[in-house]
Amino acid sequence: MTPTNAIAKVRFSSAKAQRVHLAQCEGLAAELLCLEGGQQLRIKSEAAVLYIILGTAEVSAGDQTVTLQTGYVFAPGTAFTLANAGEHRLVCLTCQAA
Repeated sequence: MTPTNAIAKVRFSSAKAQRVHLAQCEGLAAELLCLEGGQQLRIKSEAAVLYIILGTAEVSAGDQTVTLQTGYVFAPGTAFTLANAGEHRLVCLTCQAA
């Protein structure tokens, strides 16, 4: 059993959104999603929970789009696209089926 300081693992790249592996156990994985302004990332898992640590996220699935601010938790229940809807950096924690 080894704890991880998630905030210390935050990283960004102007080239593409960053997925940072934090932990995994049987059937479950935790990742940080770090996006610069204008970046987006496709999440294929239908069993995912998203927590907005910092910034403004836009989550799109099918023809629906939801805007989420810092502190919000969301479980879309389907594959979705996560986009940074703001000018500042976006950091999210996702826990999903491994």
